Amino acid sequence: MADPQVQLNELAEECLVRLGADLGAAPGSGGSGVWIAPGIVLTCAHVVPAGVGSAIQVAWSGRALTGTVTDQLPGGPSDGGLWPFPDLAVVAVADAPDHPCVRLSEAVPVDRARLVAFGHSATLDEGLRPTAVEGRMSGWHAFGDGRMWQFKENELVEGMSGGPVLDLASGMVCAVTATSLGVGDRGGYLVPVSALRRLGPDRWRAVMNAHDRFHAGHRRWTELQGGHGPFPGVPLRAAEEAELLGFLAELPPPDHAALLRLYTASCEHNRPPAKPLKAYRDVALALMDVTGPDRALPLLRMVHQLAGPRADPGLRDWVTGFAARLGRTRELKDWRSGAARAAVPRGGVVSVQIMPGWAKVDRYQLTVRVRGEPGKTGLLYCDEEPRHTLGEAKKIACEKIREALCWLQGNALVEFIVPFDLFDEPFDELVATKPYTNIGRKYRVVLRDYDRLIDPSVHHDWQRRWKRLRETDSGTRWIICTEDLSAEEFSAELEGRPDVTVIALTRRPSSSGSYGDMLRVALDSGVPVAIWRRDTCPEHDAGDVPEETCSGRRFRTAFGDKLQKTPIRDLPETVRLLRNRAVARDRNPADHDCRGTVLLWDDPEQSAQLLAPVVEPRYDDTRGS
Repeated sequence: MADPQVQLNELAEECLVRLGADLGAAPGSGGSGVWIAPGIVLTCAHVVPAGVGSAIQVAWSGRALTGTVTDQLPGGPSDGGLWPFPDLAVVAVADAPDHPCVRLSEAVPVDRARLVAFGHSATLDEGLRPTAVEGRMSGWHAFGDGRMWQFKENELVEGMSGGPVLDLASGMVCAVTATSLGVGDRGGYLVPVSALRRLGPDRWRAVMNAHDRFHAGHRRWTELQGGHGPFPGVPLRAAEEAELLGFLAELPPPDHAALLRLYTASCEHNRPPAKPLKAYRDVALALMDVTGPDRALPLLRMVHQLAGPRADPGLRDWVTGFAARLGRTRELKDWRSGAARAAVPRGGVVSVQIMPGWAKVDRYQLTVRVRGEPGKTGLLYCDEEPRHTLGEAKKIACEKIREALCWLQGNALVEFIVPFDLFDEPFDELVATKPYTNIGRKYRVVLRDYDRLIDPSVHHDWQRRWKRLRETDSGTRWIICTEDLSAEEFSAELEGRPDVTVIALTRRPSSSGSYGDMLRVALDSGVPVAIWRRDTCPEHDAGDVPEETCSGRRFRTAFGDKLQKTPIRDLPETVRLLRNRAVARDRNPADHDCRGTVLLWDDPEQSAQLLAPVVEPRYDDTRGS
């Protein structure tokens, strides 16, 4: 019996096509392409230069077919000669005969991985004839706004452009040939399969669904993959994966929020997915990358959630068989009987983190998480780098908060994790749900100190004061309008006052330099709770006035009374109710004096899983990683 690798190479060659404007009249012209789904050919944009809507001749297995260019990325050449990245095109062939299709993978081959590039060559002076060239993966090269992979140790020649490149380790096509290195050089450049995502979500999903349906019903490729060798560490066999992706291709297209909910409900770790989620197949493939002894459970949990009463019965059979093979039938039975709930329970925390960039201080990086059950955190949104103005970040945050509140059934504490410089921003006044209220009046909204979260040197004091806050009555230190202790003096005071667990300010921290310094010192000293008014003290801003008559003193009197009567654990709810009373028609003067109250509520026990990286690798979905 022939070696499975040899058979897989032969099957890949069967999927190869030749394209050109007039193949009969010009046997040495044109380029290559490959069947990726029934009637669908993938090639390079420069192989079909006439563009979208143009006709192109397709030669395959001795047949002369006619195709139409449906997609070209981008739509024209650059001035430099090379077609801009990603240099891909899709050709539709009407009434195509039955034909095989390659199996595509977005995974990046390891460095020095063995590759086989298929295409056409006129090297032997017989016009363009099929050829296969074995080489190795050798890094990448930035080109335009993407990355081309480098193929080394053999020669890629004219006519091979658009042909498939097989990764011998996975047994799947990972790229297409784009260009050679030039006369006398050995190698060339490849465009990764992941660059197909630039078709846009709907078109990319349609192409990949057609691809997945084909391989679910035609097992020839996956049977050769199974004989070709195991997938190291991957819990799913090639045939199982193809069958699952076929079922997922039949489901109605989900929106991005639904995909994120499915991912976070299936996977217990807190890392965001490595690639943007555009289809159910993305969620499944992302969950296959989970590590650990129970790495198969997230995928099992995901498919269980999708295999509901309205789903294809085959999907339920698939998850039953997969669970049996893994020895996980007990978990599946528990989920099906309702003993283990996949949904997030009622109530939880929405964490919104806004961080300015280091190089671009006017741009912000936004991360939004939702936490339901203890230890379970779902990622709703995560910027790869600072990219938004503050106004844009707030707008996106509102959308994601609304989504999270639906997930938590409207019962949530919303925390804004921001640096000290953003403490004056009225985050509690954002309107995320109904136009007649804001999140600070409808939900418990608090601030958290980002700067303290990333400074391990203060965590001991922070945890010590939080423990004292929970075990005894709060010790409150008021900072009045005219206070002007230096940072050194206030630090010395707090070192001798371990009982201080709450700092209260009679006006906003930015009212003066020393005022802000005192709050910063308090936070660095581990004080976990701080309260202030977002307003200044207009009386003191206008000149010297008696302390007893200023608006800051009135706030201290009004809020101090509430602070004494409120159990510390109820403080977020007390502030929420106070925000409503401050705008009510029948409000009393004390309630009005407490308008604009800000609460910093910083529980160190909830700090470990909240941080997004300050600098995160930029993801480009054309790089295949």
